[in-house]
Amino acid sequence: MANAAEQAGSYHVLLIGIDDYANKPLSGCVNDIDAVQQILLERAKVPRERILRLASPRNQAAHSSEVPAQPATLANLRAAFGALAKRAQEGDRVFIHYSGHGARAEFARQDGRRFHREALVPIDFEVGVAETLLFDHELNHLLGDITARTRSVTLVLDCCHSAGVVRDPFSKLTSRVLETRADLGLIAPIADGEIGGWRGDGIARTIDDCHVVSACLNHELAKEGPGDDGRTHGLLTSAFTRLLEQVADAELSSVPWSRIWQGMRDNVESRNPQQHLWMAGNAGRAVLAGPPVNGDPGFSVRRNGDAYEIDAGALASVTEAAMIAIYGEQPRHFPLVGSQEDRKARLGVVRVMSARRSSATAKAEGSPFEIPPGARGRILEPGAPARLRCAIVPANQAVIAAVAASPLLEVVERDQAHVQLVQAGDRWVVTDDLHGTDPGYELCALTARQLDRARDVLEHYFFYALPLRMAEATVDLPGALQLTVLYCRDRMSPAEAETADLAEARMTAGTSAYDVTEGACICMRVANQSSEQLRVTLVNSAASGKVQILDEQSIDAGRTHTFWAGNTIGEPFEMTVPEGKRQAIDRLIAIGTTANKTVQHLRVDRSFARLLATTSADRDICRKPAQPSSVERWTAVQVIVQTRSRLR
Repeated sequence: MANAAEQAGSYHVLLIGIDDYANKPLSGCVNDIDAVQQILLERAKVPRERILRLASPRNQAAHSSEVPAQPATLANLRAAFGALAKRAQEGDRVFIHYSGHGARAEFARQDGRRFHREALVPIDFEVGVAETLLFDHELNHLLGDITARTRSVTLVLDCCHSAGVVRDPFSKLTSRVLETRADLGLIAPIADGEIGGWRGDGIARTIDDCHVVSACLNHELAKEGPGDDGRTHGLLTSAFTRLLEQVADAELSSVPWSRIWQGMRDNVESRNPQQHLWMAGNAGRAVLAGPPVNGDPGFSVRRNGDAYEIDAGALASVTEAAMIAIYGEQPRHFPLVGSQEDRKARLGVVRVMSARRSSATAKAEGSPFEIPPGARGRILEPGAPARLRCAIVPANQAVIAAVAASPLLEVVERDQAHVQLVQAGDRWVVTDDLHGTDPGYELCALTARQLDRARDVLEHYFFYALPLRMAEATVDLPGALQLTVLYCRDRMSPAEAETADLAEARMTAGTSAYDVTEGACICMRVANQSSEQLRVTLVNSAASGKVQILDEQSIDAGRTHTFWAGNTIGEPFEMTVPEGKRQAIDRLIAIGTTANKTVQHLRVDRSFARLLATTSADRDICRKPAQPSSVERWTAVQVIVQTRSRLR
């Protein structure tokens, strides 16, 4: 086994930090790479000659000069990736960290079909000139040249790939995104073809080739704000460096993402509830770039006296009273829960006594047992449901008391909440990351006379948001599914539908939310990018407040499936807007599992309107959410579809 010095010598690092943009300059990106560089040099002992640094700080800003830097121009980015490909040898580790603006642009093929590409924004990008951005297809080619030499590659992106259709209430936090029209000047769709010498049909890297960590989901904004050191940092980087402080120096080269991931998520979401970290790759892989890992990462577990400390909590559905099975490093893939192989492989079983958002403490069922380094756990039986964090703005003591009495809800400050009940004139409006208070655009509104139904409405939101929270919590096969919304004609024959080359639906300018008009016909294509056959359920947390199970299908590894209405090939979904609304926002979630399990328990047939039309005595919302009897390997992806009313 290589010692720490040998491992450090095998590193190749690229750090990119860009603050001094002519349009919407940032303040924390070069601080980010300074902080990461310090960990690599001082603690991981990576030789400075193994670090390439591209930094464009704001004028007169003080930053590290320990490693020579070049400006983060497009030419220098391309050259730096090319240098990594030349230097890396088989078995070497490549770690890349980018902090700066992200963007998204629309492309059009000659046949009229449209699609979207994401891009990193170099310091020298030119407004209105698409060729001055580093698009994802070119980045894939550059990464492909590196992964052809070594598969121990990790890419961390502390940026937005695109703007999201979100409210931006956090004045002390700055978004790391440039909008397509307003900031980039890209008004018309870009002709698909040659851009900077690269074809528009780039080869996507697989999650086994390159481990990718991103600061937010596609429809969200990545933020930067004050860090622990008094300097501005990206929320991802701030959480990343804070969690690595808790890891011993000798473990830095081997510590897996499963050890710090839930803590990072907690750290980011506590500062910005509308930002959720995203990862493509096995959480058992080393944080600072390690080789691909086969098998299930599970939850990292350590023994502390008679207690067992679990590096996962309510964010990953590890809640009070949950039963957790503990395993060693073998078997790499967890056996079927309850099988003879499973019981034989277990080191023991623990019950969660207390759970926080990103960690939990458990006690052994029976006598305490020893566990080796690298022990992993998985849920055998779910515990109490994780409460939904709600804010009442302004504070109304009667409403707060009613909400606090709910077993599903928790009252918190506004900047800690996932959902808010906000007074807007003579109405009280439910707001979240996508919905504001404007009449006709809100999710649900109560009159002053209906304020006694606030608990009912927020409990209903608990179940409306349950698929979203499940999608955010899946850690077994991250990045395994891709969900695309496609336009189609009113109806097609099965033969036509099987061969139709359908165009991706348009997105709102500068966003990653699909933008359609009431009456539009769509279908959804799901790609299984994993090496496992997955049972995939397409769920819609609808604008009405209902949760609809649209269909369930098994999708083989590396294959795609197109979902049609009523499981009838060629029958499209027709988009509607609730009565009285000017806009509807649907959240489509594809949930996949390796087990033959259903998620029908997520279904909710009652809408917000129907809820408010019933009396409080008729309510049946408050119930313990049903959950699968056991937890196998799960993954999920979500997209946003914004439907505009014809009467808007």
